[in-house]
Amino acid sequence: DMQTGTPQFILPVKIDTTDALANTDYSGDVSCVYPFVYNLDTLISIVVTDPPISGYRFRLTTSLYNLSKRVWVYERAPLFNGSNGGVNNKPVVSGNNMYVCSGVGFTGFDMLTGNIKWSTNFTGTDSPSSFLTSSPLIADNKIFIQNENLYLYCLDPKSGIQLWRQGIFGTCSQMTYLNGVVYFVCGGDGKLYAIDAANGNKLWAISSPDVKISSQASFDRYVGLVPPQNGQKGKIVVTTGLNAYCYEAYK
Repeated sequence: DMQTGTPQFILPVKIDTTDALANTDYSGDVSCVYPFVYNLDTLISIVVTDPPISGYRFRLTTSLYNLSKRVWVYERAPLFNGSNGGVNNKPVVSGNNMYVCSGVGFTGFDMLTGNIKWSTNFTGTDSPSSFLTSSPLIADNKIFIQNENLYLYCLDPKSGIQLWRQGIFGTCSQMTYLNGVVYFVCGGDGKLYAIDAANGNKLWAISSPDVKISSQASFDRYVGLVPPQNGQKGKIVVTTGLNAYCYEAYK
């Protein structure tokens, strides 16, 4: 209850401690809770991270609770085969589908059934131990996600098939989208990037003017968006800790 702070219900979420490491203080957690309405019922999708079973390897599961009827639709459905890392960042939702980053893995599943629609790992010779470090962005019927292996990926949300990838410098900020362009600040070089959402081409990469004052004054890892008004282009706003800068959007 938002007026009194009184809990209205408590869900006994199941966390599996089977085969959990004995020398860990981490007992598992509810990593994500997402409420939505389906067929007039209020449903709650829950992502759970079990305690580690080896090193930094965790089991992730999803549950679905029907709050309107006060019953579980399903209590535990695996999000990955075997084990993976914990939840890296905030999952994103499109329709009845949720997309979750875990370690080097990325999966899309149907919240209504708990069934995995597709799952992929961003590993290989170019990224043997990389992690997904940006929250996914869904726009233009595509998924955009950045990996520590120095690539920005674009995936088909229906199949998980890679549409393109673009090399960048290190981690990146939360991404934002406007008129077919993805904007973010890169953690490796501190530049503000504009990437063509259709093909991954770099449209521009702007350096912070304040690095002339201090080598530490790169753009902060936040990108603000001012929507277009009165037929004019939108604006992109970034800060450095010394100043705020506003740039006209690419288009």
